[in-house]
Amino acid sequence: MDYALPMQTLSSLFAYHGARRVRSVALATLCLFIGAGTAMPSPLAPEALLERGIARFEAGQPGAAKRDLDAALAADPTLWDGYVTLLRIDLAQGDWPGAGRTLRRALGALTGPETRRQIQALIDALVARVQALLREHRPAEALALVREALSSVSESKALHKLYGEALMARGRELLAEGKTSEAIERFREAIRRTPQELAAYLDLARALFSNGRLSEALRALRDALRIDPENRDARDMMKGLTRV
Repeated sequence: MDYALPMQTLSSLFAYHGARRVRSVALATLCLFIGAGTAMPSPLAPEALLERGIARFEAGQPGAAKRDLDAALAADPTLWDGYVTLLRIDLAQGDWPGAGRTLRRALGALTGPETRRQIQALIDALVARVQALLREHRPAEALALVREALSSVSESKALHKLYGEALMARGRELLAEGKTSEAIERFREAIRRTPQELAAYLDLARALFSNGRLSEALRALRDALRIDPENRDARDMMKGLTRV
């Protein structure tokens, strides 16, 4: 598996720390020896564990990398690069609960003047991954990831907007599969999350009509027209359904 994430997804993660972190030749050499299985005479310091974990991740060994990073962060929870790399591993592996745990772990450990910027970089990476999943037509996974993220950072407007988009995308997928009742539930939840999103009302109206619930479909269209009285799609659908 290719564990490299798209550059757009990761650029915000490296904007803060990329230029700041310099690996010494000695430490790099140490990591290579350890990565090759060479025994060391004494336990590694947190910084050395961190560097070895990063090196192992970049060498395509995510399991070993996570063990090193977990050990490094257990010894020194302020190692920002550790959370960055753990999140990269979680997202590359599709471990959405793991991504949520990494975010919560960082929220509970990071302090200081750079904390807001650091946490926002992690959130930006999560947002980018959800957007990528939606573009790849994987709404169920996008929904699972955004729910995990919101359980930790419920104030993120970008994540709330994506939650509504993921709910609508999942609803359309369910509707195409003939699972109309489940689709209706997703569209209603999307409306609760993003009540000004007109597309959610139109999707709900279509699903209700396909389920034989004409009066409810018309009510959804009236709600849509309250948001945008001139919306052509809503008006055309209303005209069509009133002739049924």
